[in-house]
Amino acid sequence: MFSRLRRLMIGMSCMLMVAATQAQQVTPKKNTLPEPLTLEYALSLPQGQYPALQRVDANIQKALARKQLIGASDDVDFKLEGQLRWIDPPVVSSNQSSDDHRLGLIASKTLYDFGRQETQLSAANDDVESQRLSYQNAIEEHRIEVMRCYFDVLLADLQFSRYNEEMAVAYIQWDRMKQRRRLKQAIDVDVLKLETEYQKIRHLRYSSEAMQRQTRARLAAVLNHPGQLSSTLAQPNLTVLKNKLPEVEQLQHEALKNNLGLRVLRKELEAAQQRVLAARRAYGPMLTGKVEAFTYSRVVASSDAWRAGVTLDVPLYTGKRSSAAVAQAKAKVYQIQAEVKEREYNITQAVLEAWLKIDTLRIQRQEMHTRANYADSALDQSRSLYELEIKADLGMSMVRVSEAEYLVKQTDYKMAIAWERLRLLTGQINTSPTTRETPMPGDQHE
Repeated sequence: MFSRLRRLMIGMSCMLMVAATQAQQVTPKKNTLPEPLTLEYALSLPQGQYPALQRVDANIQKALARKQLIGASDDVDFKLEGQLRWIDPPVVSSNQSSDDHRLGLIASKTLYDFGRQETQLSAANDDVESQRLSYQNAIEEHRIEVMRCYFDVLLADLQFSRYNEEMAVAYIQWDRMKQRRRLKQAIDVDVLKLETEYQKIRHLRYSSEAMQRQTRARLAAVLNHPGQLSSTLAQPNLTVLKNKLPEVEQLQHEALKNNLGLRVLRKELEAAQQRVLAARRAYGPMLTGKVEAFTYSRVVASSDAWRAGVTLDVPLYTGKRSSAAVAQAKAKVYQIQAEVKEREYNITQAVLEAWLKIDTLRIQRQEMHTRANYADSALDQSRSLYELEIKADLGMSMVRVSEAEYLVKQTDYKMAIAWERLRLLTGQINTSPTTRETPMPGDQHE
């Protein structure tokens, strides 16, 4: 009996283990970054949860809320009005009751405000569009930040590889000098000199190793995956480096027309101009309709069961309130107009600087590739000499190759960032194949 019970328990345990294993297989794993991580994947990740973008999204929600509040300003207003009152009626009154209580239901609505709400709504729409453009600009800025952090990791890896090789070479040279000293072929100062070189390179090697972790942590944070440090990053295919650089005047014209920052300011200017009209109409006439229904504890000849009417309010004198409100709204218009002019100048200058930087990097890239070709040729020559036992080691030649590769990649990445910056300055949004179409926040609230 006990053996049967034991077999039954073992069978049930096996079933539970199988069920647990299946449950683990069905349960989706936590969203982690792939290995190796690619630039295309990094740029395709949802960006809305990044703190900087959440702040801009909050501004959109506030603008939408203001718009909704303005749109609801002429909704029907219902209210319940109760009145408790005791009176001493006159002798001639037909109802000598002292209780004069009243309960009423009142409905009122603005029928026509002579364009006040219309101008306020127009300004609110411009505010919403301005915030959405700001969000799109933040998306593009975040995209450039992702690329920069991705490139920093790749450069940190190359820098570590270069110093790791150089440290090995420095150690070998130091060790050989110590052997020569033991053979009385060198003195202490020669050994200390090479030891100093070794310690310097050793420090750079460990600093570059720390930079590997630091850049990976920064990339994980930018991708909204804090703590998930990617061990391997794939080399990106930077086709943008082959693009032909247009004339700077053409780029400046496109920037003045399509730059997101300028479009934000222009929408803010339109909103400010609408608020000038709204300020002029703020103290204008108002046509209101009202329907009232009452019940009374003391009914007299003037106790109406219900009444309906239309009221036209026409302000005759408002002091300086209207002119002050208009002046304040106009001052905002003048301020934004000045900001637009300043931004146009800054963008024109920024496009020129980006254009010159790309042109300079293009020449520098040719230099770096020539240097890399020379380092490769020198390494081949060193290998030949090594095979002929004329040269003792290939260490420094390999270090020069690593250094040349680092400089080539550094130039390429700088050039890619410069192209992205130029693209953003000229307002060419979502033109890169690695850019994912991003839905604008607030659409679901419309």
